[in-house]
Amino acid sequence: MVSRKFKSELPPLVFGGRSAHVNHSMEVLSKQLKTAIPSIQDCASLLSDGAVSSTCASVMFKGLKLTSLSCTPLRTVGQAKSDCILMIPFTGKGSVKLGSQALQWKAGAMGVWLPKVSFIDEGTTRSTLLINIDPNRVARVARIMLGLPPEEPLTQELLLPREVALQVGRVSFETIFRQFSSMVDQFVLQPELLEFSGIDDNFYRNAAMMLHPGLFLEAEETKVGAEYARRRLDRICQYIQANLGQPITLTDLEQVGFMSRRNLHYAFQNRYDCTPMQWVRQERLILAHSLLVMARVGTTVTDVALECGFSKSTTFSAYYLKQFGEPPSLTLSRALSR
Repeated sequence: MVSRKFKSELPPLVFGGRSAHVNHSMEVLSKQLKTAIPSIQDCASLLSDGAVSSTCASVMFKGLKLTSLSCTPLRTVGQAKSDCILMIPFTGKGSVKLGSQALQWKAGAMGVWLPKVSFIDEGTTRSTLLINIDPNRVARVARIMLGLPPEEPLTQELLLPREVALQVGRVSFETIFRQFSSMVDQFVLQPELLEFSGIDDNFYRNAAMMLHPGLFLEAEETKVGAEYARRRLDRICQYIQANLGQPITLTDLEQVGFMSRRNLHYAFQNRYDCTPMQWVRQERLILAHSLLVMARVGTTVTDVALECGFSKSTTFSAYYLKQFGEPPSLTLSRALSR
């Protein structure tokens, strides 16, 4: 039997606490979560005795579904369906496993974006806000806020699961969504009034900024913002260096770094004084030079060009000559004559 002490240990819900009841049944909790978020298939207690204590509230209006959950340590398993979930923790920490990838979430630091993916979430006692959100509407709202035409491509940030910073520069999205949840709480006993409140637009406008920080908050020069941008560019550079022999496109780099094309170009110009694809070419040429300098009998310029991602040896030779002041054939000849 579950001890009643769990009731006092549960952190408060961000909305719905006045009408929600503390539950000690895993079956009831599982049913509540599956109803709120259909992609959740199973859940289990992480306590050694299998006990659970939880309280939950959900509301849906204008296509926006919000779930406020407070529970003891829990594992949830989700299958890839139509749900796109933005999880914002207010208490607790944990991780979401996506195959070999693990995303960390922690109150005050990091949330998680899960677009139509299978996952296993494990965490401590928590109070979280789960927003089942329409990514197409997020993109549409972002374009409107930025004054962009409907056909303007945005970033790839909505396509891939990832960690989402709760603090970007001086902006605390945790505080913003807590305030919005408090507004929802005022209507939770009469949810039909939410249809007229306009709160859904507030959620979507701030979700757009939270999921596209580079588009809206790039001017912030705080330590947090600068570190976030640096880590994204480092991730892109590591990807490039690990895939020099493979085709690399700007779309690939946008997806890896969660950046718009504009911000991608700005980041490379700011750090390396060149475009992203110029940096790719420079790295390929540096690799090619090292391979030619260390070449063995049987090595050809064409072989090296292909190995370094150049599809045409003539183009490779022209770039190599400009970069190193001699044709690659001369570098190779000198290496083979040793």
